[in-house]
Amino acid sequence: IYEWNTDTPVYQDDDLAYTGTVITAKIDFDTENLKRFHKIKLIGDKQASASAVGISWADDDNNTFTTARNVDMADDRTYLSNCGSGRRRAIQLTSATNTPCGLDALEIDYSICGH
Repeated sequence: IYEWNTDTPVYQDDDLAYTGTVITAKIDFDTENLKRFHKIKLIGDKQASASAVGISWADDDNNTFTTARNVDMADDRTYLSNCGSGRRRAIQLTSATNTPCGLDALEIDYSICGH
């Protein structure tokens, strides 16, 4: 039997951190044109110690996600550069650290490619 103590929260079970995963809806910015994703920034609570969040994406109706690239929510730099191109992209965020993971938003810098 496990007990949840809200005074001293623990984000693990049997010494293994819980894994939290969020997958966005497919993002197309209201156009089917090809987009170049320059930067994907994760906005959320700054952590006091290392707290990696993996960012990956799928451009094929969520069938194949890329290998995750990590951002550390303890750093000031919580973004990825050079994130490829696609028409309709779903983004997956994964965290498996023994810390709270408060995520607020994604900020995406992109440009629409020529026809």
